[in-house]
Amino acid sequence: MRVQIFHSAFAQYGNIKLECRGVAQPGSALRSGRRGPGFKSPLPDFFFLYMSAPQNPVPAQSWDDFVNHHPNGHLLQLNAWGELKSKFGWKPVRASAPGAGERPERSELTGAQLLLRRFPPPLGKLAYAPRGPVMDVRDAPAASAITQSAVTLARKHRAFALVIEPEMLDTPENAQALRGLGFAPLDWTIQPPRTIWVDLRGEEDAILARMKSKTRYNINLAR
Repeated sequence: MRVQIFHSAFAQYGNIKLECRGVAQPGSALRSGRRGPGFKSPLPDFFFLYMSAPQNPVPAQSWDDFVNHHPNGHLLQLNAWGELKSKFGWKPVRASAPGAGERPERSELTGAQLLLRRFPPPLGKLAYAPRGPVMDVRDAPAASAITQSAVTLARKHRAFALVIEPEMLDTPENAQALRGLGFAPLDWTIQPPRTIWVDLRGEEDAILARMKSKTRYNINLAR
């Protein structure tokens, strides 16, 4: 069994000075800051942002080719997931760095499918990238390009915050790279903060034998 821990939620903001509280632990994140002294919000852990710039759309089929071929691609970044979420109050939009979708075999290309949802005034819309952006955060120029493109798109739709939950391991290096892009960790998540890989090779009895007795009992009870 192998456990992967992710930094699950980061927020991008503009020219706002934020106070950061706490230290992130594996599977958790830092608390957000607030906008100015004495500012009160019905959602105090959200970031407020001001952003600028234009959208870079990618056709659905080209987008899916790009996500499917990228090492950090995830099904929650596919067009079909955006279409599904559109039935439940979210609006999918896509941003990309130059070239995304044109040569999907090139893993350095980057993109982000954002889901937009409106919150009660005075907040407005939240922009959220489930398991995105699709990027290699170690490639600083490419990561910076998609960050700017995603921020631009969120600004176009008047989002008050851009929250991302990238598909990457929770390591100090990755966290520092995201901070370098202007993101800050949050203390809440939308997606599960951990994934568990279970080795399914071998006979069924051998797999069950590795489990706790209570787990085996529940499996047999469900049969």
